[in-house]
Amino acid sequence: MKVLAIETSTRAWSVAVLDGAQILARPETNPNLPISKALLPQIQAAIVSAGLGPDRLDLIAVSHGPGAFTGLRVGITAAKTLAYALKLPIVACSSLEVLAAGVAAAQNWPADQEICVIIDAQRDEFFFGRFRFPAPWSAELVSPVTIKTPQALESESWNRTILTGPALHRWTSPNHILLSAPALWQPDASVLGNLAQHYFKRGIIHDPFALVPEYFRPSYAEEKKPPFPV
Repeated sequence: MKVLAIETSTRAWSVAVLDGAQILARPETNPNLPISKALLPQIQAAIVSAGLGPDRLDLIAVSHGPGAFTGLRVGITAAKTLAYALKLPIVACSSLEVLAAGVAAAQNWPADQEICVIIDAQRDEFFFGRFRFPAPWSAELVSPVTIKTPQALESESWNRTILTGPALHRWTSPNHILLSAPALWQPDASVLGNLAQHYFKRGIIHDPFALVPEYFRPSYAEEKKPPFPV
């Protein structure tokens, strides 16, 4: 199965083309370029580098959040447009799950080992989720994704857990917490592509017309917007 994977939940966004588990292309991205201008050329570059034409793709994979508002909007819009234009199925995955799957794929953890993920939610808060992987690429959400303060994170139970996520560049975790390798702190499109194939084989696909980013809360501008006069 040939998959185009689009991961845009953080500034370290990425695009990859896979054939099954084999990565055919994952071109380097420049986080300093506006994603609204850089994403489509990057998608084209990945497809060309993989030696494919768009007509040879079988699946579109995209992360739906949480994460950066603009990146998620741009990534999901591109994925939906391509899925509709090419008549391809689309699978959307949680960006937190992509991060956890990257750690699980790097080492075979015991089934009861929890992988905890944190992503910067701005305003000195973090998106937080706990996952287990009882089988390869088969994620189990231990508890609902929540938004936590640094103080709330420090009061979490860290027994038999490993922590990963881009927010580790911001949050100074206590020394007793086991951290994943820094190379795994960013979500990766190649991991997303593998995860999406697992869902597709289980018959899980998403309606491109109904697919929207999962922000988990309004933006700061939306919260501060004055109400319309009545």
